[in-house]
Amino acid sequence: MPAPEGWTKYGSVWGNNESGFSAAAKGCRMFNGGWGDPGLFAAGFWWSSTQTSNDKAFYRYLDYKQSNIFRGEANLSYGFAVRCVRD
Repeated sequence: MPAPEGWTKYGSVWGNNESGFSAAAKGCRMFNGGWGDPGLFAAGFWWSSTQTSNDKAFYRYLDYKQSNIFRGEANLSYGFAVRCVRD
């Protein structure tokens, strides 16, 4: 299967929109303005709606090498995507 636009050609985990979630790999902006590893087009990061403190919140991310969905916690000065869902 060809890699969808927005993901690198590394690894063997490619999105197919089977779940209805068309995720585009865009990386993340770090607290200092630089781009985080593994970088653009290799991972996708999204904020969760769960804030854990005044300056931190959970986020979810997908990595081109893994088939799992991961959760992390980051300072709000990081830049992650926001996905809007309509009811």
